Amino acid sequence: MRLIFREFDDRSTLVGVLADEISQHLKRAISLRNRASLVATGGTTVPPLYRRLRQTHLAWGQVNIALSDERWSDHSADSSNFNLVSSELLKEHAAAATLIPLRGEAETPEEAILAAHKELGQLNFPFDITLLGMGADMHAASLLPDAPGVRDGLDRQSRDRVCKIGPIDGAADASIRMSLTLPTILASRVIYIMITGAEKRAAYEMALSSDEPIKAPVSAILKQSVTPVYVYWAP
Repeated sequence: MRLIFREFDDRSTLVGVLADEISQHLKRAISLRNRASLVATGGTTVPPLYRRLRQTHLAWGQVNIALSDERWSDHSADSSNFNLVSSELLKEHAAAATLIPLRGEAETPEEAILAAHKELGQLNFPFDITLLGMGADMHAASLLPDAPGVRDGLDRQSRDRVCKIGPIDGAADASIRMSLTLPTILASRVIYIMITGAEKRAAYEMALSSDEPIKAPVSAILKQSVTPVYVYWAP
């Protein structure tokens, strides 16, 4: 495994260190290749990081931002990752970056997935940085445990860039989702996973010991040797 775990005393320190590292990766990519790419995630943990990162001085106009996943909802919905990244990251200096939606203007999830596959294909791979969170249920992006579609999403041989996940009958959030597939997530120069709190620390430890990616999807990212993964945690 190419896995490094870093523990911070508090969330503010974690945010400061991670924002600096991401900005340095982006600057280096722009210097070397004239463009940079960042996969951004949703969730409740990352907004403070985005607010810090958007204050960074760099050539944001040369940065493409893709989404790790998205619910099948309108872009203006509170549950939309497009909405979250637009409102929390694409402000101040970072307003010049290009945000690539997963949903787009398609009328069905299947059409959106085909369109997103083509759109992502126009980016330079590998991504420079992929930023993920992790749920207490050990999901990453929208690769949800035991969800319809997750087996295909975790297929290391798949050539699909995006997959449909759900809906999950009886779940509190039964939304259909679109997620980057495991091969797409691993097609990155570096992956950062940002987690906070005791519950997610315990979930991380459980994922490391799991041999069932279908039940602990994040384990497929943690326990591989293709892409370096940095897990940053604070209480």
